[in-house]
Amino acid sequence: MKYVIWVIIAVLAVLGLSSGAAKMMQMPQEVEFFALGGLSPNMLIVFGAIQVIGGVLTIFAPYRVLGLLLLIVTFAYSSYLLFLHGGMSFAIFSCVPIVLAVAMIVVARRRRRR
Repeated sequence: MKYVIWVIIAVLAVLGLSSGAAKMMQMPQEVEFFALGGLSPNMLIVFGAIQVIGGVLTIFAPYRVLGLLLLIVTFAYSSYLLFLHGGMSFAIFSCVPIVLAVAMIVVARRRRRR
């Protein structure tokens, strides 16, 4: 079970880092998609930075819950936009990292109680 948790944490961290980097680099499809949600290119850089910070914090146990919370907020906003403007199947699939992040918060909290 311990290895499964580490793999999930690694996947979430990589997702946060890579998706945040794409936003910070102003990838055209990211700029276009998030413009539908009202984010300017400058705000998209801030949004991406939050995702990168969340990905980095997720790696370190003392800051993991904070990192996961940042990822949940940013992934939830992205999923919301997908539900509004994207395909329904991809929008539902994009909720998987949110569920995994919530599960990792539950695991972290249970470990603290021991």
